[in-house]
Amino acid sequence: MERMVAQYPDKAPDALVRYLDQPGGHLNEYTGRLLFQLGKPISKPDELIGRIAEYPKWNMAYTVAFAQALSWPGNNAAIPALQKMIDEKWSWANEIRLCIARIQDTKGPVTLLKLPDYAGDLVRNEKGVNYAQRVGRLLRATADPRANEILLKGGSPAKASGLWEARGLYALAWPGNVPLADAFLKAQNSYTRFHIAAARTRDERCLKVIRGRFEKEAARLLATKPSRRNLFGFRWMLIAGVESANAETAPTLIKLLKMIEERREAAEAALKVLIELGDPIRLRRNGDPAGHLREIILRGLCIRPNPEVRAIVKPYLADDRRAYLVGLAMLRAGHAEGIQYVWNHWSKYPSGSDGRRAAETFLVYTAADVLPHNSGHAPGSENINKAKAWCEKHKDSKSFRDRIALINKSGLSDTLVEPLKLWP
Repeated sequence: MERMVAQYPDKAPDALVRYLDQPGGHLNEYTGRLLFQLGKPISKPDELIGRIAEYPKWNMAYTVAFAQALSWPGNNAAIPALQKMIDEKWSWANEIRLCIARIQDTKGPVTLLKLPDYAGDLVRNEKGVNYAQRVGRLLRATADPRANEILLKGGSPAKASGLWEARGLYALAWPGNVPLADAFLKAQNSYTRFHIAAARTRDERCLKVIRGRFEKEAARLLATKPSRRNLFGFRWMLIAGVESANAETAPTLIKLLKMIEERREAAEAALKVLIELGDPIRLRRNGDPAGHLREIILRGLCIRPNPEVRAIVKPYLADDRRAYLVGLAMLRAGHAEGIQYVWNHWSKYPSGSDGRRAAETFLVYTAADVLPHNSGHAPGSENINKAKAWCEKHKDSKSFRDRIALINKSGLSDTLVEPLKLWP
């Protein structure tokens, strides 16, 4: 569906509308979000407006999907039906406010950027909506340059920095956004969120600056006594650093991972002592105090391919819990053996978010019809065995390596890694 939207943006809306009736796998909700992001007219909007009026025949998921499909800029005919849901205080009224803002913004995202950080009240049975996250995701997906004109007035990030609790810059963090990159390079004292946003523009000038600052911060952290290291505060610079890293930065990432594992081993040893002492209060302490940094590094290697990925992830090649991130990082760097790690994670942890992502990754990179209809299938199922046989047969083939290169150049690989991005 996403490929169809990318290749045929004007014809895709009418082709997608038929999926709004399909609840299986939340397909109707996914279709609504896709049409909302696309923001293109459909040929028969009156049918969807009529369906909204038929509530409760169509439940909340359907109704919101219908509203999203009607939310293209300038579709004022849909506003009365949408406004009625707000006036009658339907529980999903906050979702509808986002749709109306999308319709009203015919000259740039003015109304969208006036929405609050968050809206919702459980006491009043209102479905909460994180507008900062949703609008930011929309603007990054559409790469609307008019957002720069609003948030980077005069090349200054002041307005963006003051929006949504200083997270407004994230709305501009799309690849190739030169105005944001220029603003970062001009800034005297860039705070860490600015580093993350600038890294995601993929501007080589920004990446070089961030790498230098990351190396200094990492060296300072590693030189500090273990008991005095501010691991939590370092995570923001680590996100920007690992997403800017290259082969020259790999040794620093290896040293950080070594430090992380040393902290884990020390914590596990301390827990054994506490178990022997029977101290129930102190046992609640985290047994992996630097684990969040490990997660950031592995995710970052998936987002920003690193030519030294094999050396960096070497400590985790036998770690089934992290096999998905290890495998995807390898595939993104062009290494075919990564597909085995992706399969390994999916076969042992088929449920959960990473299990589902592993299944999607396997399908995208192999194009093999081996996935189960139910992600909860046991590891010994026929489908998983078919996937294993596919790996053994094709892992070293030239056709598979060519497909990896093709996927990595396409937008599909970006779609796979988008959920892995952290926006602190």
